[in-house]
Amino acid sequence: MQAYYRQPAIFNDQIVFVAEDDLWTFSLSNPIARRLTANLGMIRNPRISPDGKQIAFISTEEGITEVYVIPSTGGEAKRLTWLSSYTNTL
Repeated sequence: MQAYYRQPAIFNDQIVFVAEDDLWTFSLSNPIARRLTANLGMIRNPRISPDGKQIAFISTEEGITEVYVIPSTGGEAKRLTWLSSYTNTL
């Protein structure tokens, strides 16, 4: 895959990175990149949990920057913050 790879996060042999405004992952034992997200908003700053089971990231999926978490094996992302409701009341 040719893309601009940025903001890598590493856990053991797993590497998570941002490319094409989505999260991608691969391992050193299987170096084929696999897309974890397919969002409309920009994704940045992935961080792998200490146990390696989840990946936290920031996304503008719903218009404002919020924190999400997704299983490191892929699946549905869960929104953790609701800052947009706070900023709309100011």
